[in-house]
Amino acid sequence: MAKRRKSAIMIVLNGVINDSRVKKCASSLKNHGYDSRIYGLKKGVGGSPSSFKIDEEVEVTLFPDRRRNLPYGSHSGDKWRLLQLGLFSEMWPYIQKLKPDFIHSHDFGAIRLGHDLVERLRQEGNTSFWIHDLHEYVAGLEQMDEAVLEEALIDQRELIRRADRLITVSGPIARELSVDYDLSTPPVTIFNCPIYPGKLSKIGVKESLQLGKDSPLIVYAGGLAKQRGLENVISSLKTLRKHHLCIVADMRSKYISVLENLAKELKVKDRVHFVDYVEYSELPSFISDADIAIHPMLKYKNGDLAMPNKIFDYLHSELPIAVGNCETMSKFVERWKLGVSFESENISSLIYAIEYLTENTPNIDFETREYLAKRYSWKRQEEKLLTLYEGASKEMDLFQEISQDIEVSLIANGDSVEGNMGVDYFAGPFLLSLFENGEKKIEIETEKNGDFAFNIDSISTGSENCELEFKARRWGRIPLFKIKCEKKNRKWEVTKIPIK
Repeated sequence: MAKRRKSAIMIVLNGVINDSRVKKCASSLKNHGYDSRIYGLKKGVGGSPSSFKIDEEVEVTLFPDRRRNLPYGSHSGDKWRLLQLGLFSEMWPYIQKLKPDFIHSHDFGAIRLGHDLVERLRQEGNTSFWIHDLHEYVAGLEQMDEAVLEEALIDQRELIRRADRLITVSGPIARELSVDYDLSTPPVTIFNCPIYPGKLSKIGVKESLQLGKDSPLIVYAGGLAKQRGLENVISSLKTLRKHHLCIVADMRSKYISVLENLAKELKVKDRVHFVDYVEYSELPSFISDADIAIHPMLKYKNGDLAMPNKIFDYLHSELPIAVGNCETMSKFVERWKLGVSFESENISSLIYAIEYLTENTPNIDFETREYLAKRYSWKRQEEKLLTLYEGASKEMDLFQEISQDIEVSLIANGDSVEGNMGVDYFAGPFLLSLFENGEKKIEIETEKNGDFAFNIDSISTGSENCELEFKARRWGRIPLFKIKCEKKNRKWEVTKIPIK
């Protein structure tokens, strides 16, 4: 009998098209036997969900943003919560029908959504596994709306330890999260690397702009925001009179007008070019005929910890790289002699870096560059992703096989119950729940050795007796037994009743 294909749903709060990480994760799983799909966020007020495919095989469904239904001037924190609630109600009928084995939520915005969807699946008796992928160090996103940041941090503090697996984008972020939340196991680091391009075309952005050899081209590829430091690069063109700047980005971004107006004001508009989004698999080759790649990120906490995917794109493009002195990426560039770093807030330092790279090619030999390109390719990161999924799948299958053999001991002690759950098969705590008439009364997390305790008074209905169903959860709620609680001489007595 053929083994059933396991299914995975990627959850992300964006339009997916420009999210190379989510697309690569979904495509990799699809190519290796998983039924993978992506659920994202549709721009606009209302309407029905819309669907399309990426890589000709992965189905994407976008759900409407209900925040826009709120009146103008509404509190941004309220808008954020409405977004979460609206997406849950929109996505749940789809999730309920598919009953996926994995919910894989991405970035800070989807942690609440991923948790709540998995919880609802488990309440209905499904064995579902929750993976959360942290793209940013949320506490370090100082530039975010204050109210939204506060809500995002509340969600992360409450839910991060409940995920069955955690992934993030750099080692420093993994270490910081481990300390912040006392994680027993640090998140798995999976870099957002490009697909190894092989031989580059060397015909791309510079040729498309019809620039000659006497017009050095600086290229930036990625998202647009003030903290990316692009205003400083545009300002530098007043001094770098021969250089041109090309920004490869989503042309729908509102920040385009800010950059265009600055270029016009500084009278360098004719040397600032904008090119619309390029598919992630084509980007390294497309930008490879430029002269210098740049990431002028301003210094802030998340910037210091992050390892942006554009650094790997630039590595694969074989361009010399100039980066702001954000700690992780600048150390990487300097360690491997890929380029130089400069003081992010200092335009003079930026100008010097550009002038230096214009005259000096980084001293990196072919073998080292080839080694780095293969080491920091999506194929290598894909291996880590698949290993994580395969390990989780085996644990899920094993849990289902042995779940009915799990033993729980109980000792009544007045109004409280102390117990131990056998967790020899799995390291770490289980979640135990008690239900009365199908309604959850309490959820208890065991210690690492399986010990737990609860107070019956806190969950009783106020009557002198009640009958509660006792369930264990690892990746689904497994019924274990029922307990009958009777109050005698002002103290509770507990009796175990096997589930037939």
